[in-house]
Amino acid sequence: MLELVEISKAVDEIYKAISAPRRRQLQHRRNVRRNEPKVARASREYMEILQKEINRSSRHLHGKTAAKIINNLTDWKDLVAIGTQIYEDPMQEIYIIGSRGITSSRIRKQERTDPIGIASYEWASEYSNELVTDITEQTRLALVAIIGNEIAQGSTLQQMAKQIRNTVGLNARQQAALQALEARMQAAAIEAAAIQKAMDRYTKKALRYRAMMIARTETARALSAGTLDAYERAGIHKVQWVADPDCCDICTENNGNVYTIAEAEPLQPAHPNCECAWAMAG
Repeated sequence: MLELVEISKAVDEIYKAISAPRRRQLQHRRNVRRNEPKVARASREYMEILQKEINRSSRHLHGKTAAKIINNLTDWKDLVAIGTQIYEDPMQEIYIIGSRGITSSRIRKQERTDPIGIASYEWASEYSNELVTDITEQTRLALVAIIGNEIAQGSTLQQMAKQIRNTVGLNARQQAALQALEARMQAAAIEAAAIQKAMDRYTKKALRYRAMMIARTETARALSAGTLDAYERAGIHKVQWVADPDCCDICTENNGNVYTIAEAEPLQPAHPNCECAWAMAG
């Protein structure tokens, strides 16, 4: 009887060891789904601020080159500062949730003396600035491309302002698709009002998609950062890449690979909407 108990315990330990990475991946996915609305709200809020500020400023365009016109459009650094504040809180909360998945410590955002609380605050502040800088720069460069095209076509400042209002907040790929849509509809001799309605509809859909892609990707990044920090504090020095069975080729190749904490930090998410996770190795 004693031998059966020992065998049962051994089998149970083996099962836990085998299933642990998969459980970590499923837990990570659930956490992404539960928390991505926080980042989506921040993304929508910041994009609305971008739209309002740039639409307001587009009434007073000045400058001789596309870059000058867009650089003079608004205080881009000030917009980055505003966006950083919007993203900081949700990113910090998600980082802490990633940490809690590894440690049983109850950490509150207000507990600045707690090591993970301090780490989450510092990480969220620094990374939110990087994230917003990237979003803002993508928007700025996309607008530069649009205005460059308008200048080449001999458009007036009023026509340029209209293009800015139609496309602000979209990235370069989305703006190119919007321009292609407009060109096709104009070639088909569709009425201007119908073209504008279709462009507005596309813009709203594209902005929602961009906000959700940012939300899922950056939620995964914050969870990953918190997880790695908790592992390191627990004295775990190596982690294993755990991918979903139906993941992309990139993540399939990485699945099961073992990295040090330092090596792992910049690796996940591997691409937009990535849902891979880290599990303890060894």
